[in-house]
Amino acid sequence: MNDFDLGPYFASIDILKGPWDQEKFDDLLARWIIATDQPFDTVDQPEFRMLLTCAHHPSPELKIPYHDAVRRWIMKMGEDGIEVTKEIFMVCKS
Repeated sequence: MNDFDLGPYFASIDILKGPWDQEKFDDLLARWIIATDQPFDTVDQPEFRMLLTCAHHPSPELKIPYHDAVRRWIMKMGEDGIEVTKEIFMVCKS
């Protein structure tokens, strides 16, 4: 393990407080890419960069959602997209 192992439940998140450490960020980013099998160009995506920019805001109220909440949000986005597509086809049939 390294000096900033977050463990399975991120219990030691306090270790991330303090001055900015670019090397620590680079290492965590590389570990995330490996652990989640992300393509390297994920870091080039505007949405990913906006997420990191937002998360870099110095707010003690930052709450990172768990997977079931993220899954619900994404499933809802998909359902909403299906409804929009159905509406588009209904208009096209008219």
